[in-house]
Amino acid sequence: MISNSSAIIVAGSDPLASVVAGALTYLIGEPEVMAHLESEIRSSFPSEKDITAESTKNLPYLQAVLLEALRLCPPVLDSMRRVTPKDGAMIAGHFIPGGIMVGVTAYAAFRAAGTFASPDKFLPERWLQSDSGMQEYPGFHPFGFGPRSCAGQTLAWAEMRLLLTRLIWNFNIRDTKSGTVPPWTS
Repeated sequence: MISNSSAIIVAGSDPLASVVAGALTYLIGEPEVMAHLESEIRSSFPSEKDITAESTKNLPYLQAVLLEALRLCPPVLDSMRRVTPKDGAMIAGHFIPGGIMVGVTAYAAFRAAGTFASPDKFLPERWLQSDSGMQEYPGFHPFGFGPRSCAGQTLAWAEMRLLLTRLIWNFNIRDTKSGTVPPWTS
């Protein structure tokens, strides 16, 4: 019970804080992206009480910002390790003998130039398709994949959407050092 409660507390708070802090850091550095997100959020709700876990699911740009924050600031820095089968396996064109533990960190995988154009840039638009659907990238599984995926990812998504939406709704966040003033304040 003690070890489970510890895992729940860490898994339920640290990833959320890391992703939202990362999103805000990138948003502050990209005033156009911040303005787009603010516009989507502030035009979608008549009042703050209308901001719910369910209502924030319908904000495609918010989703794109959070996906990009998850890509650049993955909440799990360690790799999801697996052991090769006893007969070995071909991985990325290389034979790996059986019984070897293998893995790649999310940070490295999510910044792979072979998967993402301009992998070190904060580009939420990469997740949007012209038909308002979300673009998917093979190998991008910030909460793991299959039977070992994070059991709390639905809750994590709800918390990330709610926290970032309410922050953007309530505060005019800007970089005071650069003097950048958000467009809604003029």
